[in-house]
Parts: sequence; structure tokens; C-alpha cells
Amino acid sequence: MSSIVGKTGNLVIYQAGLGSDASSLYKTVDMVVNSNPLRHKAFAINGNVKSTFLDSGSTWNGISLSERPAGTKNLIDLLDDLIDFCNTNINFNIHVRTNLGGKYGFDSIEKQAKCLSSIIEYLENSTLFNRKIVLVGHSQGGLVNIETAIMRPYSISKIISLSTPYNPVDIGQDAMAIIYLAKFFKSDISGIISEQFSLNSDAAQKFIDRIEVLSDNSYFSNLKNRWNSCSNRPKLYVISGTSGKYAHTSYGMNTYPSEISRSFDGLVSTKEQHDISYDVYQPLVDLNIECLKRQDNWWAGNYQGDCKNCGIFTSTCDLPTFNITKLVNIGLFDAIKNWIKTGQFSFETTKIADIMETINAAAYPDIANDRYYPSSNPKPDCLDYYKIYSHKYSHGWIRYNELAVFCIRSFIE
Repeated sequence: MSSIVGKTGNLVIYQAGLGSDASSLYKTVDMVVNSNPLRHKAFAINGNVKSTFLDSGSTWNGISLSERPAGTKNLIDLLDDLIDFCNTNINFNIHVRTNLGGKYGFDSIEKQAKCLSSIIEYLENSTLFNRKIVLVGHSQGGLVNIETAIMRPYSISKIISLSTPYNPVDIGQDAMAIIYLAKFFKSDISGIISEQFSLNSDAAQKFIDRIEVLSDNSYFSNLKNRWNSCSNRPKLYVISGTSGKYAHTSYGMNTYPSEISRSFDGLVSTKEQHDISYDVYQPLVDLNIECLKRQDNWWAGNYQGDCKNCGIFTSTCDLPTFNITKLVNIGLFDAIKNWIKTGQFSFETTKIADIMETINAAAYPDIANDRYYPSSNPKPDCLDYYKIYSHKYSHGWIRYNELAVFCIRSFIE
């Protein structure tokens, strides 16, 4: 099979999100490649695409690239093989996944960006490598790519982000209320998370640390300032998804709690997914939603902001409202009552499980039924909050959506 003659392809490197590894983007790469096999190929050792990725199971340039065991090849040999593969398939876009998040996928954004920067540096220092580099990132993987580009702006031609937050994540801020109070009352919240989700104590703490960063306004403000001041920064293509509304409760020092309804993908709000200086923005939303069929100005500025007044908190809106505040408040109220009685701040593991399952249910709904309901019995009080409008553009499933894949493929060229 021959490719398009005369045009050297790009090297496309994929980063997965928080708690994910290279396998989470295997299907994405497969869909891109199969959509146009005359122009795209996935990097493979011995023809095995699924098990070929830039794992980080060794120490290189003083950076511990991962806690994962080293594969059959060390990273340097694998990168040399990648360079050979690129030169053998000069007119193809070559796609390769990374696995830089550590054993559980919870390594810091900064650490992963340093790893990726070292990989790109090695490629660039090779006299045999002569390709433009495109970075594709899902969720937190997009932040890894932005950080990498700030470190190496001249090395990267494009960044494509898919459901990446560029503002503090509302759900994370609401969930962090538990963690902050637990720290105040000196409760072992990491131990509870470790027990509930079968993580060791180090992984549980890393998980908490990552959620804290993704909820931190100072991190995102600093990131965007550095991005805006970055000279020769690559083009940024933003793809956002929408599958519901999230009712975020804001708590101010001198104000009563206020509730804001925002369109979101089951985990990250639509506004959070594009609040950065970008070159191209592609929102993905089901056009059968009633307000869009009526061509109402539902989001401010071409689907880019918060829900407008049409149908908010009423039954007339097609998008169901998702809210974990009720669960959080019940859990905190019980924990504080227990602290008053016993002196111990104890947040029930079942409450944490409900909160985590609620978040997971919205981000990764059941694909067969377009609705996800928790398997726990009896079901939590917040059953209605598990519903989303459609799985098509939810945080997890958007990676495998044909229109999203089409956008990725188009932006690569």
C-alpha cells in the first residue's frame, strides 16, 4: 500500500489523562489510522501496535520516567526504533502513545512533561529524525502537552487537546471540600481512599495531590500566563464535549452559597475546556438538544460559556443536571456530627464511594443504554444525578467518537 508521495508526515504523540495509561488511547489511534490508512500508521514493534508505546520504565537524563517495569526494550532503543520506523514510512503520519503517568497514572503533570520533553529532545538531537511533532492529549494529557510546549516551544508544531480543563475543575473543587476538612480534623483521608479503591498509600496520596492541582486556580492562572508569554508557541486546537449540566456550588467568605449551572462533559465544564488562548476551537454537542434546535443563545458566544436562563433548574431543559453537592454535604454533616460526639472526624467510605461513582458515572456512562445507573443496592439518594444526555461527547467516550476522531485527523494535517 502506498502513501501520499512527496509530503513528509508528522510524528503524532498521544498523552492519556489522569489515572489512565497508554491503553486508553489505543482505540483512538486505531480509529485515526483506519480512517485513512494511505496517510496514517501506528508505530509498532514486530507488528504489535497495542503493546508498542513509549513506556518510561527506566531512568534517563536524571529523570525517573516511571514506576512501571521496563519493557523488552529500554527507552533509548525504542526511540531509535521509532526513528527508523519514521524513515521507513516517510510519507505517513506516524502515531505513537506514551505511558508517562507512573504505575497508577497519578504522576504529576510537571514530571510527565519533563519526561516528554526529554523524549522530544532525544528525537531532535538525532541526525536521522526530520519530522514535525504534533502532541495530542486527552483530559490532563492536554496539560502535560501545554507544559511540554512551554519548555520546548520550537520543537512542537501543533497541540490538539480533547476534553482538557484550562480552569479549575468545578467537580474537583466540590470534592476537595471533603479533603480540606479531613486535613483540618487530621483524618486519614488517603487511608480511606486507599482502602476503598485498592491503592497503596503512596498512590492514594498522589491521587489527592493531582485532584488538588486540578482544582487550584493559581496553577491554571500561572499556566496560562506562561502560555501567553511563550514565544513561538505551537498552534493549539481545542476540542470540547458536552453531555449535561453541572450545578456547581460556590462558597464565598462573605456570601451565601450560590449555585451556577454550567454545561459540561460529565467531568469538565464546556467553559473549562476552552478557557485558554487557542487557534481553533471545535465544540461537540448533540444538535438534537431542544434549545439548539430552536437556535436559542443557550451558551454565551457559540456554545462557549455557561447555560443561559432557558430552562435552568426546570424540567424544560433536555440536559439533566448533575450535582454531587448533596452527597458531599450529607457526608460532611455526618462526619462533623461524629467529630462532636467522639472527637474523630470520620467520613464514611460509602459516602466517598458514592461520590467517586457519581463522578465516574457521568464521565463514563453506559454506552449501550445512553444512561448510567450505579450498581450499588440500595441506590444513593442522588440517583437522578447519574443521568447524562448522551454518551457521545462525554469525557470518557469522546475519545472514541467518530466526529472527534475526524477532528483530530483533520487538525494533524
